[in-house]
Amino acid sequence: MKISWQKIIRGKKGSGTTFSTDSHASWQPDGYPTPQLYQHRACRRSREHSNMRRACFFFALVLIMTLFGCSGVTADIEPHEPLENPELMGSSESMGHTLTTICSTAGGSIIIPGEGEFVYDEGAVVDLVAEVEPGYWFVNWTGDVDTIFDPDSASTNITMNDDYCITVNFEPLPSMECSLTTNSTEGGEVTTPGEGTFTCDAGKMVNLLAVADEHYEFTCWTGDVDYVDDIYATETTITVWDDYSITANFELLEYTLTIDSTEGGSVTVPREGESAYPAGTVVELLAVADEHYQFVEWIGDVDEINDVCAADTFINIWGDYYISAEFEQVPAPEVYSVEPNSGQPKNRLTVTIFGANFKDIPSVDFGERIIVQQVIFVSASQLEVRIMVHNLAELGPRDVTATNPDGQSATLPDGFTVL
Repeated sequence: MKISWQKIIRGKKGSGTTFSTDSHASWQPDGYPTPQLYQHRACRRSREHSNMRRACFFFALVLIMTLFGCSGVTADIEPHEPLENPELMGSSESMGHTLTTICSTAGGSIIIPGEGEFVYDEGAVVDLVAEVEPGYWFVNWTGDVDTIFDPDSASTNITMNDDYCITVNFEPLPSMECSLTTNSTEGGEVTTPGEGTFTCDAGKMVNLLAVADEHYEFTCWTGDVDYVDDIYATETTITVWDDYSITANFELLEYTLTIDSTEGGSVTVPREGESAYPAGTVVELLAVADEHYQFVEWIGDVDEINDVCAADTFINIWGDYYISAEFEQVPAPEVYSVEPNSGQPKNRLTVTIFGANFKDIPSVDFGERIIVQQVIFVSASQLEVRIMVHNLAELGPRDVTATNPDGQSATLPDGFTVL
Protein backbone atom coordinates (compact mmCIF):
# COMPACT_ATOMS: atom_id res chain seq x y z
CA MET A 1 0.00 0.00 0.00
CA LYS A 2 1.40 3.39 -0.96
CA ILE A 3 1.21 5.90 1.90
CA SER A 4 1.43 9.56 0.93
CA TRP A 5 2.11 12.41 3.27
CA GLN A 6 1.49 15.99 2.44
CA LYS A 7 1.98 18.86 4.80
CA ILE A 8 2.39 22.54 4.46
CA ILE A 9 5.76 23.77 5.75
CA ARG A 10 6.36 27.48 5.96
CA GLY A 11 9.35 28.59 3.92
CA LYS A 12 11.54 31.62 4.33
CA LYS A 13 9.03 34.03 2.85
CA GLY A 14 5.94 32.55 4.56
CA SER A 15 4.68 30.53 1.57
CA GLY A 16 3.95 26.79 1.61
CA THR A 17 6.22 23.92 0.74
CA THR A 18 4.80 20.51 -0.31
CA PHE A 19 6.57 17.18 0.03
CA SER A 20 5.57 13.57 -0.54
CA THR A 21 6.93 10.10 0.30
CA ASP A 22 6.21 9.03 -3.25
CA SER A 23 9.51 7.93 -4.70
CA HIS A 24 8.64 9.76 -7.89
CA ALA A 25 7.66 12.94 -6.10
CA SER A 26 9.90 15.97 -5.88
CA TRP A 27 9.88 19.07 -3.74
CA GLN A 28 10.90 22.68 -4.17
CA PRO A 29 10.65 25.15 -1.28
CA ASP A 30 8.61 28.17 -2.29
CA GLY A 31 10.33 31.43 -1.68
CA TYR A 32 13.87 30.10 -2.34
CA PRO A 33 15.53 31.18 -5.54
CA THR A 34 15.68 28.56 -8.24
CA PRO A 35 19.15 26.91 -8.00
CA GLN A 36 21.58 28.31 -10.52
CA LEU A 37 24.18 26.40 -12.49
CA TYR A 38 27.75 27.08 -11.25
CA GLN A 39 30.69 26.62 -13.48
CA HIS A 40 33.03 25.84 -10.57
CA ARG A 41 32.90 22.21 -9.35
CA ALA A 42 33.15 23.26 -5.66
CA CYS A 43 30.08 25.46 -6.06
CA ARG A 44 28.02 22.59 -7.56
CA ARG A 45 29.18 20.30 -4.77
CA SER A 46 28.11 22.85 -2.17
CA ARG A 47 24.61 23.08 -3.76
CA GLU A 48 24.29 19.29 -3.88
CA HIS A 49 25.22 19.04 -0.20
CA SER A 50 22.57 21.66 0.60
CA ASN A 51 19.84 19.73 -1.26
CA MET A 52 20.85 16.51 0.44
CA ARG A 53 20.57 18.14 3.89
CA ARG A 54 17.06 19.39 3.06
CA ALA A 55 15.98 15.91 1.89
CA CYS A 56 17.33 14.36 5.09
CA PHE A 57 15.54 16.97 7.16
CA PHE A 58 12.13 16.27 5.64
CA PHE A 59 12.65 12.51 5.82
CA ALA A 60 13.39 12.84 9.53
CA LEU A 61 10.23 14.92 9.91
CA VAL A 62 8.07 12.22 8.30
CA LEU A 63 9.67 9.57 10.52
CA ILE A 64 8.99 11.61 13.65
CA MET A 65 5.35 12.17 12.71
CA THR A 66 4.96 8.44 12.04
CA LEU A 67 6.43 7.52 15.43
CA PHE A 68 4.09 9.92 17.20
CA GLY A 69 0.93 8.28 15.81
CA CYS A 70 0.28 10.28 12.70
CA SER A 71 0.24 7.28 10.32
CA GLY A 72 -3.38 7.93 9.35
CA VAL A 73 -2.80 11.41 8.15
CA THR A 74 -3.64 11.89 4.48
CA ALA A 75 -3.77 14.69 2.05
CA ASP A 76 -7.05 15.82 3.70
CA ILE A 77 -5.06 17.90 6.18
CA GLU A 78 -6.02 21.53 5.83
CA PRO A 79 -3.50 23.71 4.09
CA HIS A 80 -1.48 26.04 6.32
CA GLU A 81 -2.52 24.10 9.43
CA PRO A 82 0.34 24.38 11.93
CA LEU A 83 2.00 21.24 13.25
CA GLU A 84 1.04 20.11 16.71
CA ASN A 85 4.75 20.14 17.71
CA PRO A 86 6.56 22.64 15.51
CA GLU A 87 9.78 22.32 17.57
CA LEU A 88 10.22 18.76 16.27
CA MET A 89 9.77 19.91 12.72
CA GLY A 90 12.46 22.63 12.78
CA SER A 91 12.81 25.42 10.25
CA SER A 92 15.28 26.61 7.68
CA GLU A 93 16.02 29.66 9.82
CA SER A 94 17.46 27.43 12.59
CA MET A 95 19.83 25.63 10.22
CA GLY A 96 23.42 26.72 9.52
CA HIS A 97 24.46 27.84 6.06
CA THR A 98 27.63 26.85 4.24
CA LEU A 99 29.94 29.43 2.74
CA THR A 100 32.37 28.04 0.18
CA THR A 101 35.26 30.37 -0.66
CA ILE A 102 37.52 29.82 -3.65
CA CYS A 103 40.61 31.57 -4.99
CA SER A 104 40.20 31.06 -8.71
CA THR A 105 43.39 32.71 -9.96
CA ALA A 106 46.99 33.20 -8.93
CA GLY A 107 47.93 36.53 -7.42
CA GLY A 108 46.52 36.42 -3.92
CA SER A 109 44.56 34.54 -1.30
CA ILE A 110 41.54 34.79 1.01
CA ILE A 111 42.90 35.41 4.49
CA ILE A 112 39.51 35.94 6.19
CA PRO A 113 37.78 33.54 6.64
CA GLY A 114 40.21 31.48 4.55
CA GLU A 115 39.62 29.16 1.62
CA GLY A 116 37.26 26.16 1.90
CA GLU A 117 33.82 25.51 3.44
CA PHE A 118 32.58 27.28 6.56
CA VAL A 119 29.21 27.00 8.38
CA TYR A 120 27.50 30.08 9.85
CA ASP A 121 24.18 30.81 11.54
CA GLU A 122 21.28 32.30 9.62
CA GLY A 123 21.79 36.03 9.13
CA ALA A 124 25.43 36.02 10.25
CA VAL A 125 27.57 38.79 8.77
CA VAL A 126 30.91 37.30 7.75
CA ASP A 127 34.00 39.41 7.02
CA LEU A 128 35.75 38.78 3.72
CA VAL A 129 39.36 39.89 3.25
CA ALA A 130 41.48 39.09 0.19
CA GLU A 131 45.25 39.65 0.24
CA VAL A 132 46.99 40.58 -3.00
CA GLU A 133 50.49 39.38 -3.90
CA PRO A 134 53.06 41.76 -5.40
CA GLY A 135 52.55 42.25 -9.11
CA TYR A 136 48.79 41.61 -8.99
CA TRP A 137 45.63 43.57 -8.26
CA PHE A 138 42.28 42.59 -6.81
CA VAL A 139 39.47 42.41 -9.40
CA ASN A 140 36.27 41.38 -7.61
CA TRP A 141 34.23 38.70 -5.88
CA THR A 142 32.03 36.52 -8.11
CA GLY A 143 29.47 33.77 -7.54
CA ASP A 144 26.66 34.22 -4.98
CA VAL A 145 27.40 37.89 -4.44
CA ASP A 146 23.88 39.27 -3.89
CA THR A 147 24.45 39.68 -0.15
CA ILE A 148 28.09 40.81 -0.37
CA PHE A 149 28.26 44.42 0.76
CA ASP A 150 30.75 45.45 -1.95
CA PRO A 151 31.83 42.75 -4.44
CA ASP A 152 34.45 45.14 -5.86
CA SER A 153 36.29 45.60 -2.56
CA ALA A 154 39.03 43.28 -1.29
CA SER A 155 37.81 43.91 2.27
CA THR A 156 34.03 43.56 2.64
CA ASN A 157 31.42 41.20 4.19
CA ILE A 158 28.63 38.80 3.27
CA THR A 159 25.29 38.16 5.02
CA MET A 160 24.51 34.46 5.34
CA ASN A 161 20.89 33.91 4.28
CA ASP A 162 21.56 30.70 2.34
CA ASP A 163 24.37 28.41 1.18
CA TYR A 164 26.75 30.48 -0.90
CA CYS A 165 29.75 29.84 -3.08
CA ILE A 166 31.98 32.81 -3.88
CA THR A 167 35.23 33.26 -5.76
CA VAL A 168 37.91 35.93 -5.48
CA ASN A 169 39.66 37.04 -8.65
CA PHE A 170 43.06 38.64 -9.23
CA GLU A 171 44.85 39.83 -12.33
CA PRO A 172 48.49 40.72 -13.04
CA LEU A 173 49.35 44.39 -12.88
CA PRO A 174 49.95 45.98 -16.26
CA SER A 175 53.61 46.27 -17.24
CA MET A 176 55.16 49.42 -15.76
CA GLU A 177 58.59 50.97 -15.32
CA CYS A 178 59.91 51.58 -11.81
CA SER A 179 62.93 53.41 -10.44
CA LEU A 180 65.44 52.23 -7.84
CA THR A 181 67.61 54.84 -6.12
CA THR A 182 70.64 53.63 -4.14
CA ASN A 183 73.02 55.57 -1.91
CA SER A 184 75.24 55.02 1.13
CA THR A 185 76.45 56.61 4.34
CA GLU A 186 80.08 57.47 5.07
CA GLY A 187 82.32 54.43 5.23
CA GLY A 188 81.40 52.52 2.10
CA GLU A 189 79.49 52.43 -1.16
CA VAL A 190 76.99 50.44 -3.21
CA THR A 191 79.00 48.84 -6.02
CA THR A 192 76.14 46.80 -7.53
CA PRO A 193 74.15 48.19 -9.27
CA GLY A 194 76.06 51.34 -8.29
CA GLU A 195 74.81 54.53 -6.66
CA GLY A 196 72.19 56.74 -8.28
CA THR A 197 68.77 56.17 -9.85
CA PHE A 198 68.11 53.21 -12.13
CA THR A 199 64.96 52.17 -14.03
CA CYS A 200 63.63 48.66 -14.59
CA ASP A 201 60.38 46.79 -15.24
CA ALA A 202 58.09 46.15 -12.29
CA GLY A 203 58.83 42.80 -10.69
CA LYS A 204 62.49 42.73 -11.70
CA MET A 205 64.91 41.29 -9.16
CA VAL A 206 67.99 43.53 -8.79
CA ASN A 207 71.27 42.39 -7.22
CA LEU A 208 72.69 44.55 -4.42
CA LEU A 209 76.28 44.67 -3.15
CA ALA A 210 77.59 47.05 -0.47
CA VAL A 211 81.36 47.33 0.14
CA ALA A 212 82.80 48.88 3.32
CA ASP A 213 85.90 51.09 3.44
CA GLU A 214 88.89 50.23 5.62
CA HIS A 215 88.06 50.43 9.34
CA TYR A 216 84.30 50.46 8.56
CA GLU A 217 81.68 47.73 8.52
CA PHE A 218 78.30 47.38 6.82
CA THR A 219 75.31 47.41 9.21
CA CYS A 220 72.08 47.19 7.19
CA TRP A 221 69.93 48.44 4.31
CA THR A 222 67.33 51.08 5.17
CA GLY A 223 64.59 52.89 3.26
CA ASP A 224 62.07 51.03 1.07
CA VAL A 225 63.33 47.62 2.17
CA ASP A 226 60.11 45.56 2.28
CA TYR A 227 61.25 43.59 -0.75
CA VAL A 228 64.96 43.38 0.11
CA ASP A 229 65.71 39.69 0.65
CA ASP A 230 68.04 40.24 3.66
CA ILE A 231 68.55 43.77 4.98
CA TYR A 232 71.57 42.68 7.06
CA ALA A 233 73.51 41.10 4.19
CA THR A 234 76.04 43.10 2.19
CA GLU A 235 75.16 41.00 -0.86
CA THR A 236 71.42 40.50 -1.39
CA THR A 237 68.56 41.27 -3.83
CA ILE A 238 65.55 43.55 -4.07
CA THR A 239 62.40 42.92 -6.12
CA VAL A 240 61.24 46.22 -7.59
CA TRP A 241 57.46 46.73 -7.61
CA ASP A 242 57.40 50.50 -7.31
CA ASP A 243 59.73 53.50 -7.08
CA TYR A 244 62.13 52.62 -4.23
CA SER A 245 64.98 54.39 -2.49
CA ILE A 246 67.39 52.41 -0.32
CA THR A 247 70.56 53.25 1.64
CA ALA A 248 73.53 51.09 2.59
CA ASN A 249 74.61 52.01 6.13
CA PHE A 250 78.15 51.75 7.48
CA GLU A 251 79.79 52.48 10.81
CA LEU A 252 83.30 52.59 12.18
CA LEU A 253 84.72 49.33 13.43
CA GLU A 254 85.39 49.05 17.15
CA TYR A 255 88.84 47.96 18.27
CA THR A 256 90.08 46.79 21.66
CA LEU A 257 92.95 48.51 23.50
CA THR A 258 94.48 46.34 26.23
CA ILE A 259 96.71 48.13 28.75
CA ASP A 260 99.04 46.62 31.33
CA SER A 261 102.05 47.69 33.44
CA THR A 262 105.09 46.19 35.09
CA GLU A 263 105.91 46.34 38.79
CA GLY A 264 106.58 49.83 40.09
CA GLY A 265 103.66 51.82 38.70
CA SER A 266 100.34 51.82 36.89
CA VAL A 267 98.47 53.36 33.97
CA THR A 268 95.88 55.74 35.38
CA VAL A 269 94.59 57.14 32.06
CA PRO A 270 92.53 55.66 30.56
CA ARG A 271 92.85 52.62 32.86
CA GLU A 272 94.36 49.18 32.84
CA GLY A 273 92.46 46.33 31.20
CA GLU A 274 90.43 46.18 27.97
CA SER A 275 88.58 49.14 26.49
CA ALA A 276 86.74 49.41 23.15
CA TYR A 277 87.08 52.44 20.87
CA PRO A 278 85.82 53.32 17.37
CA ALA A 279 88.53 53.29 14.74
CA GLY A 280 90.51 56.54 14.61
CA THR A 281 89.96 57.49 18.26
CA VAL A 282 92.86 59.31 19.94
CA VAL A 283 93.34 57.91 23.46
CA GLU A 284 95.41 59.72 26.08
CA LEU A 285 97.93 57.65 28.06
CA LEU A 286 99.34 58.46 31.49
CA ALA A 287 101.70 56.17 33.40
CA VAL A 288 102.43 56.96 37.08
CA ALA A 289 105.45 55.46 38.92
CA ASP A 290 105.39 54.28 42.51
CA GLU A 291 107.79 55.66 45.11
CA HIS A 292 111.41 54.82 44.32
CA TYR A 293 110.40 53.72 40.79
CA GLN A 294 110.52 55.52 37.51
CA PHE A 295 108.78 55.14 34.13
CA VAL A 296 110.99 53.69 31.42
CA GLU A 297 108.93 53.33 28.22
CA TRP A 298 105.83 51.91 26.54
CA ILE A 299 106.20 48.44 25.07
CA GLY A 300 103.94 46.27 22.89
CA ASP A 301 101.95 47.55 19.89
CA VAL A 302 103.53 50.98 20.06
CA ASP A 303 103.60 52.05 16.40
CA GLU A 304 100.68 54.43 16.94
CA ILE A 305 101.98 55.86 20.25
CA ASN A 306 103.15 59.44 19.83
CA ASP A 307 106.19 59.15 22.19
CA VAL A 308 107.04 55.74 23.63
CA CYS A 309 109.49 57.27 26.13
CA ALA A 310 107.00 59.71 27.63
CA ALA A 311 104.82 58.69 30.56
CA ASP A 312 102.19 61.20 29.38
CA THR A 313 101.40 60.66 25.68
CA PHE A 314 98.62 59.35 23.36
CA ILE A 315 97.82 56.55 20.95
CA ASN A 316 95.74 56.46 17.73
CA ILE A 317 93.39 53.47 17.55
CA TRP A 318 93.42 51.72 14.17
CA GLY A 319 93.34 48.13 15.32
CA ASP A 320 93.37 45.82 18.33
CA TYR A 321 96.41 46.84 20.39
CA TYR A 322 98.22 45.61 23.50
CA ILE A 323 100.56 48.01 25.30
CA SER A 324 102.35 47.99 28.65
CA ALA A 325 103.97 50.71 30.74
CA GLU A 326 107.42 49.61 31.89
CA PHE A 327 108.84 50.82 35.21
CA GLU A 328 112.15 50.27 37.01
CA GLN A 329 113.36 50.86 40.52
CA VAL A 330 115.28 54.10 40.93
CA PRO A 331 118.80 53.40 42.27
CA ALA A 332 119.92 55.30 45.35
CA PRO A 333 122.57 58.02 44.81
CA GLU A 334 126.22 57.40 45.64
CA VAL A 335 128.84 59.94 46.77
CA TYR A 336 132.47 59.11 45.91
CA SER A 337 134.44 62.28 46.67
CA VAL A 338 134.31 66.04 47.32
CA GLU A 339 136.80 68.53 45.81
CA PRO A 340 138.06 70.60 47.49
CA ASN A 341 137.40 68.57 50.60
CA SER A 342 138.32 71.25 53.19
CA GLY A 343 137.83 74.90 54.07
CA GLN A 344 138.28 77.50 56.81
CA PRO A 345 135.74 79.57 58.70
CA LYS A 346 134.47 82.55 56.73
CA ASN A 347 135.42 80.81 53.45
CA ARG A 348 133.06 80.91 50.43
CA LEU A 349 133.74 77.89 48.26
CA THR A 350 132.44 76.05 45.19
CA VAL A 351 132.96 72.35 45.72
CA THR A 352 132.38 69.49 43.26
CA ILE A 353 130.73 66.31 44.42
CA PHE A 354 131.41 63.20 42.39
CA GLY A 355 129.18 60.17 42.62
CA ALA A 356 126.38 58.32 40.80
CA ASN A 357 122.61 58.28 40.35
CA PHE A 358 122.08 61.93 41.17
CA LYS A 359 118.61 63.21 40.18
CA ASP A 360 117.82 66.76 39.21
CA ILE A 361 118.01 68.45 41.65
CA PRO A 362 119.26 66.80 44.87
CA SER A 363 119.85 68.52 48.19
CA VAL A 364 123.30 68.52 49.86
CA ASP A 365 124.23 68.77 53.54
CA PHE A 366 127.68 69.50 55.08
CA GLY A 367 126.64 69.61 58.73
CA GLU A 368 126.16 72.49 61.21
CA ARG A 369 127.36 76.00 60.42
CA ILE A 370 128.23 75.19 56.80
CA ILE A 371 125.62 76.92 54.69
CA VAL A 372 124.73 75.45 51.27
CA GLN A 373 123.85 78.41 49.07
CA GLN A 374 123.28 76.66 45.72
CA VAL A 375 123.28 73.15 44.18
CA ILE A 376 123.84 72.86 40.43
CA PHE A 377 122.95 69.52 38.80
CA VAL A 378 125.65 68.84 36.25
CA SER A 379 124.94 65.19 35.59
CA ALA A 380 123.88 62.01 37.32
CA SER A 381 127.51 61.72 38.50
CA GLN A 382 128.44 65.31 39.30
CA LEU A 383 127.11 68.21 41.35
CA GLU A 384 128.47 71.75 41.81
CA VAL A 385 127.75 73.12 45.30
CA ARG A 386 128.36 76.69 46.53
CA ILE A 387 128.89 76.81 50.31
CA MET A 388 129.86 79.32 53.04
CA VAL A 389 131.74 78.17 56.16
CA HIS A 390 130.46 80.09 59.20
CA ASN A 391 133.08 81.77 61.38
CA LEU A 392 131.79 79.80 64.34
CA ALA A 393 131.87 76.50 62.53
CA GLU A 394 133.32 73.71 64.62
CA LEU A 395 136.68 72.55 63.35
CA GLY A 396 137.07 68.98 62.18
CA PRO A 397 135.69 66.52 59.59
CA ARG A 398 132.08 66.55 58.42
CA ASP A 399 129.85 63.98 56.68
CA VAL A 400 128.62 65.04 53.24
CA THR A 401 125.09 63.81 52.30
CA ALA A 402 123.33 64.07 48.92
CA THR A 403 119.57 63.41 48.79
CA ASN A 404 117.64 62.91 45.55
CA PRO A 405 114.10 64.34 45.10
CA ASP A 406 112.58 60.84 45.69
CA GLY A 407 114.09 60.80 49.18
CA GLN A 408 116.89 58.34 48.56
CA SER A 409 120.23 59.58 49.83
CA ALA A 410 123.92 58.74 50.13
CA THR A 411 126.52 59.89 52.66
CA LEU A 412 130.29 60.22 52.36
CA PRO A 413 131.69 60.00 55.94
CA ASP A 414 134.25 62.72 56.74
CA GLY A 415 133.90 64.02 53.22
CA PHE A 416 134.70 67.65 54.15
CA THR A 417 136.92 69.11 56.92
CA VAL A 418 136.80 72.54 58.53
CA LEU A 419 140.40 73.58 59.21
